[in-house]
Order: sequence, then structure tokens, then C-alpha cells
Amino acid sequence: MEQNFLEDVRQHLGLSEADFSKYTENAAEVEKILEENNVIFTYEFKLVFYSHIVSFCQRLEAKEKLNVTNSGFEEEVSKEAYGISSKIITMLSEKYGTEADDLEIILAAIQIQLALEFQNQ
Repeated sequence: MEQNFLEDVRQHLGLSEADFSKYTENAAEVEKILEENNVIFTYEFKLVFYSHIVSFCQRLEAKEKLNVTNSGFEEEVSKEAYGISSKIITMLSEKYGTEADDLEIILAAIQIQLALEFQNQ
């Protein structure tokens, strides 16, 4: 993963280099899953997606769960995007010793689905 891109994510989140450095390995693992599934983001969408992933890791560290009711978005997400997202969120959840949260999977899947739709245009 490009160092310049990671620096943009760090600045976007307003994290110190020390705080951000503990998430770079996670970002590399996520990148690998996306590449294996041929998911390509535009730069702006990639910045938002990785900001979400780092924020998710921070929530996992703090043992925080999203406090949002299920809004039915799962019906709008393709099985492909959900499957890719599930791999990512489950992998990260396991690293932090917690179960994958379905809402987190759906949120990441929405972003992945947008990337896939842009690729197919």
C-alpha cells in the first residue's frame, strides 16, 4: 500500500503517526482481500473506505459497538459485496478477539458495492 495514501488517511482521521501506525498492517491485509476480489476504488472512495476501516479498528479496540438500529440496508447490498465485506470485517474482528458485527459488514459492503458498480460502468 502506498505510503502517501496511508498518510492521507492518517491526516483525514487526524491521528498521530504513533496512533495510526498500529493500523497499517490491518490496512495491508484489507488491501490484499480487495485485490484478490478485484475491487478497485477511486482515490476518494478509497480514502473514505480506509478511514472507515481504521475507525472500525478503533471501535474494536475500545470494545464499542455501533449504536444504530438495523435499517434494512442488507436488502440493498449484493451478495458479492457482502461476501467480500464479511471477509474483511470478520478477519479484523477476530484479530481483536470479538465477533463480527452484521451492521459493520453492511456498512463496508455498501462502499464495496459502489466500487464494483463504478468498475462495471
